This record gives sequence, C-alpha cells and structure tokens, in this order.
Amino acid sequence: MTSTPADDPDVLAAVLRTWQAVEGETIARANDTIAKTRNPLVQLVMEIVRQDSAMHRRVQQALLDTLERQRATLTSQERKEIWDVVGRRAEMEKYTAELAERVRENCRLFVESHLLASLAEKERWGRLKPAPHALAGTGS
Repeated sequence: MTSTPADDPDVLAAVLRTWQAVEGETIARANDTIAKTRNPLVQLVMEIVRQDSAMHRRVQQALLDTLERQRATLTSQERKEIWDVVGRRAEMEKYTAELAERVRENCRLFVESHLLASLAEKERWGRLKPAPHALAGTGS
C-alpha cells in the first residue's frame, strides 16, 4: 500500500518541498517579469503573484518545521482566538467582494473592470474558512 501525505509525515514533507520549489519558480518568474517591464500595472500584478507565492512558501516552511523540528501545539484558547479573527476576516472579505463586484458591474474601463473582478474573486475564494475542528487534536 502506498503512503499518502495524510498518514506519513515523510511523504507530507516531500510534497511540501516540491510545492516550495514550484512557488520558488513562480517567484523567480515574477521577479524576471518585473525587471523587464516598465508598465506599472504589470509590475503590480507580478508583485501580487510574488507576495502570494512567498506567503505560501512561508506556510509550507512552518509545516515542515512542525514535522521536522517541533510539533506545533495550541491551547483551546489559542484556537478560539485564531478562529475568531479568521471568522471576522471572512465576514470582511465577503463584504469587500460584494463592494468590488458592485463597482465592477458599472465599470466600463477594460483593465479596471478585470482588476476589480480579480479582487472580488480573490476575496470570495481566497478566504480561510473557520474550521476549529481541523485543529482539535493540537492541544498543549
């Protein structure tokens, strides 16, 4: 039977390292594009891509650290605080997605309309979903 990341920490670590490499390639491409263009809009989009990939790498490294160095622990109070903030953030993102969509519907400018649509989509689908049960087994 083949091990999966869900039941084998070594497999999970290997997947995370592969994922980090992919994010690294994305960061390098974004940096190359930024260096080659003078268009501030292209630079902005590439900076967003770069920062998003950098944050993914940071999370992946934190996961690797918990697998290879020290297991992460959270008290029930810490879990509650995390998910309270995540829940409020999700509510805010829903509201801002609605704002962006409302403005975009009346926007006749091509570039601006597409950027607004991207922002609305990111707010709708990029948000963390509160799921305290996902951390239930991580007490101190």
